Amino acid sequence: MAFWFKTYKLLINLNIFILGESSSEYEPPADEPYETYMPEPVKTVKKRKKRYTKEEESIFWKYFQTDIQKGNMPRGEKIQKVAALLPGRTVPQIRTRINNYILGKQKI
Repeated sequence: MAFWFKTYKLLINLNIFILGESSSEYEPPADEPYETYMPEPVKTVKKRKKRYTKEEESIFWKYFQTDIQKGNMPRGEKIQKVAALLPGRTVPQIRTRINNYILGKQKI
């Protein structure tokens, strides 16, 4: 609301400057209050973390075990292929998991 109020005040000040009219003569339209111009705040829903299922774990280790043991990050194409096999898991989630294993933040 502060933005619209400042805009309203600016327009009144311009009106006074250009036309020499008093701000007391201008009244906002009575049919629509200024609150209706305010957009609704966007409510974001935070997703909860979920553990990997046993099936997801087996697919994950089947494709990335050798890379993790060597300490190499697999190529993006390989990660994308595995992401297609793991519904509900994104490429950044899989990449982060691999990186955590390589850095030792997660134990094998």
